[in-house]
Amino acid sequence: MFARAHWTNLVCWTWETDPDSLRPLVPEGIELDLFEGRQAFVSLVAFSFDNLRVLGVPALFHRRFAEVNLRFYVRDPETQDPGITFLRELVPSRLLTWLANVLFGEAYEARPALENRVSRDGDVLSLDFLDGSRDVALNARSSGPWRTVSTDPLADFLSRRTFGAPLNPAHAGSTYAVFHPDWNFRRADDWRLDAAERLFEGVPHQDLLTRPPSSVFCFDGSPVRIHLPARRKQRSR
Repeated sequence: MFARAHWTNLVCWTWETDPDSLRPLVPEGIELDLFEGRQAFVSLVAFSFDNLRVLGVPALFHRRFAEVNLRFYVRDPETQDPGITFLRELVPSRLLTWLANVLFGEAYEARPALENRVSRDGDVLSLDFLDGSRDVALNARSSGPWRTVSTDPLADFLSRRTFGAPLNPAHAGSTYAVFHPDWNFRRADDWRLDAAERLFEGVPHQDLLTRPPSSVFCFDGSPVRIHLPARRKQRSR
């Protein structure tokens, strides 16, 4: 195991898109994962990355930070395990960006101005993710009882992911395992995306961020374990 952390206060804005527009991006040996066998999704996910430990050691000066990423959904064609491929991942740290890109082959980018704010008023949770250098503001508010993802097929599909498959061709054929317990969720009561597309200039499907999403979920989060990449076993012929 490479790292442990706690992911909290997640917001997932999701857009349906043409499956054929995503298939050319799917990494080698992986398939596009379609909800109910027909719907392809791209999601913008923002969350708090807390209590990061790398190889068992607290990551000094990087214990807590915000992450915002743009992702789509894939699966292992042999095991049917659900996974994620990231189009771009944003964090405030240049060091973490370098490590993730080198070790995991991911598309991290450092945004030093990226931050998040969490506020509660009774049962109402408000989550804000800001990038001051670009006048970007992402917000979602939710209230009411938390539900387990097993009670909502779409919440379950979006959150129950067990591996990452990087786009980087140098890491073709490798995936890395990610383990966390099931989350609880609430659908957002309201949300805002101000200039979110500016965070992902030049990234495929950036244009989706200018449109209203088809769903917005808030997840409570959990501890997570992240393993180093490993080559996938090739199917015998």
